[in-house]
Amino acid sequence: MERRLSIKTRRNYYIALEKFCHRMEEENLLSLSKISSNVILTFISSVETGKDHAAIILRALLRNLFSQKVISYNTAHILDGIKVRKTIKLTSHYSLEEVLCIESSVDRKYQTGKRDYAMILLATRLGLRSSDIIFLEFSNIDWDNNLILFEQYKTKDKLELPLSIDVGEAIIDYIKNGRPKSDSKFIFLRCNAPYVTMTEGGLNVIINKYFRKANIDYSKKKHGPHSLRHSLATNLLNNGTPLPIISETLGHQSSETTMRYLHVSIPALLKCTLDVPNVDIDFYSQIGQGWKWIR
Repeated sequence: MERRLSIKTRRNYYIALEKFCHRMEEENLLSLSKISSNVILTFISSVETGKDHAAIILRALLRNLFSQKVISYNTAHILDGIKVRKTIKLTSHYSLEEVLCIESSVDRKYQTGKRDYAMILLATRLGLRSSDIIFLEFSNIDWDNNLILFEQYKTKDKLELPLSIDVGEAIIDYIKNGRPKSDSKFIFLRCNAPYVTMTEGGLNVIINKYFRKANIDYSKKKHGPHSLRHSLATNLLNNGTPLPIISETLGHQSSETTMRYLHVSIPALLKCTLDVPNVDIDFYSQIGQGWKWIR
């Protein structure tokens, strides 16, 4: 089965495999068929940081080489004892009140503010990733049906989200009164010439500016576009929104991915300690229809 990897993951694979190839060259092994147990273990022991992840990547390579009959023995089993140590990673999130302060700190009298406000709402209200915000095209918006439909830049999965009134009005205000005249298919552009699409780094700088302007304490937390996405998920969870709906909103492939937000949601975790009531049999007829609840 073909694995769908994000750009960041593919880059990590490339870096790890490039290092392994360098090790092969140092050992004067110019063919992958010459890979031995000694070479594998020597390479893993030489990795200073991320040893477990390097083992995972190398194991995948060895299994593939064996299946393609490039190597005679499945030496991947040598690395089976090395496992990734998964730790709970607390994601940075902000309360609904803090998010509203960030939104209200934008001065929408000016062209820049109109653009920034629309982009911020896409992150705070819909949970879009920074890459999906800057690459949002006119063709992605179905004004007649109040929908945003696009292919996620990170996963390449298609996502359909409801276009709420406040987000729609912010985008329209920017297009009519703030966007430079340009034939670009992308909605959000730089305010100064050349009028080209935004960059993720540029959006990060913009978001950071409004964190400071809103006097939000971010000294011990991340404060970029992704923290607004995390905040939406956590606040939805705290308000009792079912996990499958949050997964749909964020464009996650499964609820398991969204489960990491439980680690930062104290109210949601407390709810998990309550006794589970009896469930009426009619409840099961609703499974699979959760997405309709937020439309």
